[in-house]
Amino acid sequence: GPRTAALLHLRLLRANALLEAFGNAKTPLNGNSSRFAKFVQVYYDASAGLLGAEVHTYLLEKARVARRGPGERNFHCLHAIHLGLEDAAADALGVAPVPGAFALTHLDDDGASAEDAGRWAVRLRVVRNELLHLGLDETSVQALLRVLAGILHVGNIQFAAASGDPDATEGSKGAFEEDAVVSPAPAPEGAPPNRAPAKAMAQAARLLGVKEAGLR
Repeated sequence: GPRTAALLHLRLLRANALLEAFGNAKTPLNGNSSRFAKFVQVYYDASAGLLGAEVHTYLLEKARVARRGPGERNFHCLHAIHLGLEDAAADALGVAPVPGAFALTHLDDDGASAEDAGRWAVRLRVVRNELLHLGLDETSVQALLRVLAGILHVGNIQFAAASGDPDATEGSKGAFEEDAVVSPAPAPEGAPPNRAPAKAMAQAARLLGVKEAGLR
């Protein structure tokens, strides 16, 4: 009936907000640029009543997580988890809302002001609410936040190819053997020297639910 159609319409709008949070990022020309493509398939009945919809995403710019061009930022969700958490949640996830604390969200333009942090706090609350309204329980939402925080910590580690790795090439990363070299991710100019690889590794392993050896 009309009420069901209205609820479905509202869910579609909520899903769009989440797609923006996890798939949009700032570029030099657009502060909310979609870094993915999506196809929305909407179903109607014979009287044009809304029955449901499916959202298909593709071509996500995954490389943006690890590397960005000048004047660009990472996906909104990573900046939100870095700067938008309340103090207790930030402590639990090992996320310090300090500019330059994480390689993946370091800003090479004007840094992160208190006003900027306030905006990310609002955005993070919106994302949490939308997830709950779409049917996720609080446990699932917390698990998602842990994964995002874990990604931030992984970004503070640089994995160098292990010696003697037959598949390694000069400058390659990611040969996760026991003797692989783990070092801090290169810090951009102006970033604080607080990216201890051992601490980042321990935090990432804890948040992602794996042993540290599993990240090597």
